[in-house]
Amino acid sequence: MGLIVTLVGLRHYERLAARQRDRAAGAVGTNDVAVPAGFEVSAITLEKGDGGNGLFAAGTVVNNSNRRRSQVTVEFDLLDAGGQQVEVARAFRPALEPGAKWQVKVPVASDSKAVSAKLASIREGS
Repeated sequence: MGLIVTLVGLRHYERLAARQRDRAAGAVGTNDVAVPAGFEVSAITLEKGDGGNGLFAAGTVVNNSNRRRSQVTVEFDLLDAGGQQVEVARAFRPALEPGAKWQVKVPVASDSKAVSAKLASIREGS
């Protein structure tokens, strides 16, 4: 009986550790960009606009802190098929309340050769 309890507990903590690793990876991402404490940033994707019009770099920024974040700026590197930066997309939000989710959607130049996007930076203040 003790062995079963130990195994169940071990599996529980393995799943918990895996979730924490996933959250940490989501916060920093595969981009190796340090995300300031209290922010969480989803994967950044390129998506077509409504009706197939235009291309946008899109992702979600969440304020996980218990304070209002002011003058939040995110930058995305837009990459070509070879992984080289071809453009930088920026978005700004004057304020992000505690617990708020910001659905960021930044237009990409119509003649851009971008095929993917990644988080370049996120900062607060001027």
